[in-house]
This record gives sequence, structure tokens and C-alpha cells, in this order.
Amino acid sequence: MKRIAARVWLTAAVLTSVGVEAAPDPRLIEQRISGVKVKSIRPLAQLPGLFEVLSEDGSQFYVDEGVTIAINGQIYEVATRRNLSEEGRNPIAPVAWSEVPLDAAFKRVKGKGRRQLAILADPDCPYCVQLEETLRNVDDVTIHLLLYPLNDLHPEAVARSNDIWCSGDRGASWDAWMLTKKAPPVARAGCAAPTERTRAFAAKLRASGTPTLVFSSGRVATGALAPETLEYYLNEKALTPSDPSPVPR
Repeated sequence: MKRIAARVWLTAAVLTSVGVEAAPDPRLIEQRISGVKVKSIRPLAQLPGLFEVLSEDGSQFYVDEGVTIAINGQIYEVATRRNLSEEGRNPIAPVAWSEVPLDAAFKRVKGKGRRQLAILADPDCPYCVQLEETLRNVDDVTIHLLLYPLNDLHPEAVARSNDIWCSGDRGASWDAWMLTKKAPPVARAGCAAPTERTRAFAAKLRASGTPTLVFSSGRVATGALAPETLEYYLNEKALTPSDPSPVPR
């Protein structure tokens, strides 16, 4: 493959709205880019329309759906300075859905709720708010919310999590706080959210940030995913433990 040197800095301005893109055919990638044997393909959440490709020899690059362009280089997110390319090379390993501590979560059902999604979220996390805005337009999903306050970053998050958990309607209290900043009543004495269960699960995932999303396929992702990527993962088939991003052939 002809190497294209590029360091791409992403800002909100380039996160343009596009239609849902289908993953490119790995056989087309291998046909057009000499010497590449595709190991995995995944949509790039921060830049809809581009797909990250990992090859069997460990190389990494990005292509569009039609494989008409290829980008080789590091991609960073400006606001957080996250190296998205590094995260792609070292994804969080898949986890069996049965390992998600659903009894430590509260549930929200949208539509028929046939698709399953668990979210580790901090009530004071701005990226969690972005994700909730996206979820307003997602249908046919059951969302299991695991409260995961990052008290080092957000000192009031533990108390806020307790207030939400101990409210009469946890889902409504969460939505009211995240979308309109309407605070729930202060938690009664002796009532606390099961955040230690969530912390233990997060440690098992090796996930330290919020939001962290666990899909019923076993896929684990972090950040406020773009709508196209969220739908892609919600509809994804079960992953195998040995391959975090299997390639359909």
C-alpha cells in the first residue's frame, strides 16, 4: 500500500452528518490495497464515513465505504487529546453479556427494547450527556444504566448517583438530571447506589472512563459514540473472545 502520511486533528466542525454507512467489504480492501490481509474493520466513531482497518501484519489505516480513499497515520481528538488510533490498536476485549452486573443497574426500555445495551456512566460527565442526547433518537433498545461516578474528576458525582438511585423512578430521575439538570431529591439516610459493583466490573474491563458501553454482542466501547456507530454496534452479531472485531466474509 502506498503510505499516506497524515496526522488528523478532529474538531466538532468536521463531525459532519452523513447517512448510515455500511462497512466496506474486506475483499475489496485486499483487492485494491496490495499486500493487505484484513484482520478487523470498525467504524470510526468520531468521524462517520471512515472505517478503521487492522491488518494481519499489525498495520492500521482508514478507508471510506467504497475504498476510494485510504489514510495512514495517527488520528487524535482535539478536545481530549485522545489518540484514537492507539485506542483502535488496543481495544477493550469483548465481554460475555452474562458477566454484566444487571442487578446493579436500572433499566430503561425504548420501543420494543429488543436490543440490549449496558452503560457505565457518571452523572456529571459531559460525554455522558452527549450520549444521552444521541440515545433520545434511538429506538428498540433496553438500556441498563450502571452508575459509575468518577469522584476524582467530579466530587459531587457520588452523592448525585445516590440521589438518582434512591429516587422513586431512577430512569426518570436520570433523564431529568442529564437532559434538563433537574436534580432528584436528596437520598434518604442509609440508601446508596451499588457503585462498588460497577467499579469492580469496570476494573475487570480495564475501563476507567465514562461513558463505557457494553453491547449484547460483547463489544465494549468508550465515549459519546456517533449515531451511526451506535446503531452499527447495536445490530452487531456476537463477537468471539479471540477476535474483538471480526470481519464478515
